[in-house]
Amino acid sequence: MQIMVADSLAAYGYYQEATRIASAFLQLQIRAYNETGSLWEKYNVVDGNTNLPRERYDAVPLHGWSSASVVLLGRKIFSAKADA
Repeated sequence: MQIMVADSLAAYGYYQEATRIASAFLQLQIRAYNETGSLWEKYNVVDGNTNLPRERYDAVPLHGWSSASVVLLGRKIFSAKADA
């Protein structure tokens, strides 16, 4: 969802907001990876971790969209910095 939100905001000219959202989620993923050694299926974006108290099952490590979001959001952030 963060990919769609960041792309949609950028498409309507809200580049700063798109970069902020992309950066925050990417930082969460990198922090979780450094702590656990894995990317995860789901993240708790409110608390900034992988604790999911309302889920019926534990988060599953490294799903395709997780790694795709690192690549796509990273590109969005670094291309925004290059354009600035």
